Amino acid sequence: MPKLWTRRSERLQKKLSWICKHTLMSNQDTPYWITTFLEETSKTVGFKDFKREIAVNGHLLVPSGPHSAKIYTAELALILTSPALVGEHRDLKNPIELNCQEYLNTYIEAFTEGERYFETEFKASPEVLYGANQKQYIQDVHNNYFHIQHHPGKEGWSYVKHQYPFILTHEAMETFGYYSGVVSKVDELVERHPQLFANFNECSGDEPPGNAESHRTTTENREALRVFQRPMSSQTQDHLKRRRLQEVD
Repeated sequence: MPKLWTRRSERLQKKLSWICKHTLMSNQDTPYWITTFLEETSKTVGFKDFKREIAVNGHLLVPSGPHSAKIYTAELALILTSPALVGEHRDLKNPIELNCQEYLNTYIEAFTEGERYFETEFKASPEVLYGANQKQYIQDVHNNYFHIQHHPGKEGWSYVKHQYPFILTHEAMETFGYYSGVVSKVDELVERHPQLFANFNECSGDEPPGNAESHRTTTENREALRVFQRPMSSQTQDHLKRRRLQEVD
């Protein structure tokens, strides 16, 4: 690849990232505290129904237009589907009504990106699943799913099954949606190959916590497995933010 093209591409990405970041911070992505909303709605029948369905199915499937996404906690399901969603801004005295559909759209788009990421970077051929690299591949997926910090303070992709945001922003919905999409693809893979992944959920305690960089495999193994242990790329984040800006305009 020509160096000149690479430098131009890098400068363009940095410029787009800066524009999106500062535009969203100033205009489009106001943070809202939703702790009061969560406390009040956690006592409702709807919350109990969500919790029951997730306990049975492992997730709540939410359609929106031609797309759908899985949600893994009852709290997040309330945030993204409640017509009575309200949040508190630090500069306002009274709670403000929020449009849950806007946040759901952000979540679903990021969910789709997360699914695409796993299919592109982690999907294994039968030769890998049933070949000499089988154990290494399963261990890599296990470490990413349970142990590696892809997002600051969050251990493994699967943190989305146990956590939910207290401060609502589109950026938070992008992050939760993205890793939920990755988790969905991992769960589908495990379900398709129950014998190969029989011990997938067992953690030996020998897996040291850390970020994606500290768990990189050798170049040879990464090439063989097509595994690149990384979080949501800056390009993906910029793409999602540009799409949201276009919808607002």
